[in-house]
Amino acid sequence: MPSFQGPKLFLVLLALSSFIMALSVAEMHTTLAFMSSPSPQLRHLTVVTDKKSYGFGDFVEISGHVDQVTKGMTVRVDVYMSGGSVAYSKNGTLLSDMRIKPDYDALYSVKIQLPVGVPGGAWTASATYEGNTVDTNFTVR
Repeated sequence: MPSFQGPKLFLVLLALSSFIMALSVAEMHTTLAFMSSPSPQLRHLTVVTDKKSYGFGDFVEISGHVDQVTKGMTVRVDVYMSGGSVAYSKNGTLLSDMRIKPDYDALYSVKIQLPVGVPGGAWTASATYEGNTVDTNFTVR
């Protein structure tokens, strides 16, 4: 085993303490970076219909607000009939995955026409924006 005395011992101890200090600083930096990483923030999102009750063939306006418009992002709107099936409009178009770009005031809106001859009851309009989803219910009679 090598013998470290005098200046050699000092240099070895200096190198070892520098190495330990570098490890400590690196670990502290990693810990601080982890602690300061921003967590995903929930975006405020609303969805409403212009009325609470509709007849078959009526028009429904689904609208809402996002708290902050993100360039290139759209609000996804889906409509579900009572029982959970995706609804379709009077002309047969599925009322699913409708993409609406919020305006400069962070508002979005889409107008649909309800079909005739489908089950009435409690329907749901669902809006999704940046991973957050909200629902509102309305009645079809």
